[in-house]
Amino acid sequence: MADCKSLDIHHKLTFKMEIYIMTPL
Repeated sequence: MADCKSLDIHHKLTFKMEIYIMTPL
């Protein structure tokens, strides 16, 4: 269960990073 949660957090982090990189500041 902890592994699944950790993976979900990692996925959200990468998704946020993608948006941050794709969004011009």
